[in-house]
Amino acid sequence: MKDQKWFWLTFGTWCFITTVGAWALISSPFHLDSKVISEYPLQFNGTVEKNRISVCASELDQSVVAIRQEWQKEGWTCTTRNFDLFSLLMNPSPADRSLADKLARLLVFQNGANVRLLGLLRNYEDGQTYQWTAEMSQKAFEIKDPSQLDFPLKPPVNALNFFFIKSKKLECCTWSLPLSPDIENQFTTGYVSQGFSGRLWSRKSDESVYILKKGSTRLLGVIKRESQNNKISLVKFD
Repeated sequence: MKDQKWFWLTFGTWCFITTVGAWALISSPFHLDSKVISEYPLQFNGTVEKNRISVCASELDQSVVAIRQEWQKEGWTCTTRNFDLFSLLMNPSPADRSLADKLARLLVFQNGANVRLLGLLRNYEDGQTYQWTAEMSQKAFEIKDPSQLDFPLKPPVNALNFFFIKSKKLECCTWSLPLSPDIENQFTTGYVSQGFSGRLWSRKSDESVYILKKGSTRLLGVIKRESQNNKISLVKFD
């Protein structure tokens, strides 16, 4: 898992957005000055996890150092080491990198068969750092058949790096496919074969957005053309 940067970037980003946006964060200890402000479950690939978000007055860098030291004593190793998922996502310029590092961090840790994500977000308006952790068993990553995902639109059989996240208010599914100039036709054929109708909402050079519908089920689908693969992301909304 240490070398799967695309997977961790995508998964970590979805988790961070989903859990912070829905206040669904996974339980884990923080250093002593933290205050728990919300807890409830999040489902990842069918595995239900407890969730937690905490807040403290420490600077972001201080929080990272304190948590890494605390978790290292418990047997956790930071598998992202010298790269930060949030910076990879934002891809800031060298001039903006130091500012981005002060605002947010997203790191991955591992202890045996368990994986833990740490997300930190600094709010300079109130001087607080919001701390998020997500802990789960590695078994949740071992689903080999995309059809096993409990999402209205199933990934195709050749999908890679697929996962499904569900909170109380949000369901999302994402996967990657080999590079192909015909990716939009493949996507259209896939959702039509599963009984969905769809329409193109917007298109850019590297991204297309679709609205899909099947009965009362509505999905927002995004096709992202990247340098090494095509990425499909879907969100279910009411």
